[in-house]
Amino acid sequence: AVISVSMPPAISTAGIRPPAVAGTFYPAEDAARRELVNSICKGDAPPQTSPLAVMVPHAGLKYSGRIAAQVWRSIADLDGRTLLIVSPKHTTGGVNWSVSPCERWRLSAGTSFASDTELANKLVSHVAALQLDAAAHQQEHGIEVQLPILEKVAPQVKVTGVAVHGGSWTDIQQAAVELAAVIRDLPQPPLLVISSDMNHYAPDA
Repeated sequence: AVISVSMPPAISTAGIRPPAVAGTFYPAEDAARRELVNSICKGDAPPQTSPLAVMVPHAGLKYSGRIAAQVWRSIADLDGRTLLIVSPKHTTGGVNWSVSPCERWRLSAGTSFASDTELANKLVSHVAALQLDAAAHQQEHGIEVQLPILEKVAPQVKVTGVAVHGGSWTDIQQAAVELAAVIRDLPQPPLLVISSDMNHYAPDA
């Protein structure tokens, strides 16, 4: 028997990734966006740590931004680092396991973040399940919703984005082993960031 699986071709063209959820997950206008971010970053800075990995929520900033900001503000020497942000893939566009090929992530007309394209290429070369694909990231919010906070706390970071949908436990374990090998081989490892839905409805207990 022959089983045919239809998948969209990956789009590996680099370029600028425009914002997809400005105006819904956070204000589209610079002044309003920055005012919201300033409000969720109020208060004394939390104690500084130097983690290997962190997890941040990615609901709309008015819902989860305060928690995400607390995490970002607690990381010592964050500005200028490369962030490897892994997020679930919420949309149907593109391939299921993708690395963004973009050269920059645009937040607004005057604000954008560089990508670490060298790291992106290493990931797809050494992690078998990953492909460079712009389409998979075109409408995704899990990575983008972190950018307004990063504009305030670490505007010089580089962002490499991975979006993942589906996969067996075996698939995930294999990818994790391959990813760990890539990170171990780097002279300066990126900060591994898990952008998560966490749970929108369950009680704290």
